[in-house]
Amino acid sequence: MDWDYHEIRLEGKLSELIDCIWWENYSDFHPNNNQHLLIPDNSIELIFTDTLIERFFQLSEKVKSRKSQLAGLRTAPQICKVIKSPVIGVRFRPKTFYRLCKTELSQTINDCLNPIECFGQSVLNLEKEIFKAANQQKRTDLIQSFLKTSCLPKATLSMSCLKKW
Repeated sequence: MDWDYHEIRLEGKLSELIDCIWWENYSDFHPNNNQHLLIPDNSIELIFTDTLIERFFQLSEKVKSRKSQLAGLRTAPQICKVIKSPVIGVRFRPKTFYRLCKTELSQTINDCLNPIECFGQSVLNLEKEIFKAANQQKRTDLIQSFLKTSCLPKATLSMSCLKKW
């Protein structure tokens, strides 16, 4: 399996909402106890793993452990620990995130949320299917299909409501 760090850009309407889909094998690239320093980078990401991600928030000194998560905007460094797990993520464009779900961007700052809060129960099916897929092309196809059926209609509706207003 190809889990070296990669990013792919999407085309069409999704490219207005999504910066990229990325993947990496944390245990290979971050061998120091599988820890990785996350710096503030103005991104919000839906992250999938098949094991737990432990995230330490330095400002509040809280630790959150989740399997998959919606990682919010960071205004301070965080430490992320993933053990023996490939990671695949969707990096959203913060300026359009509000068009995708009921979660306000401000609720995500320096936090990680359960993705069900934002995308509903269907995100759990996607999570299962991603790690059953045979290769990265099939994984990215699954993610794009999910985004087109779950997120794009919400984004389009949101924009039409704004235009009417």
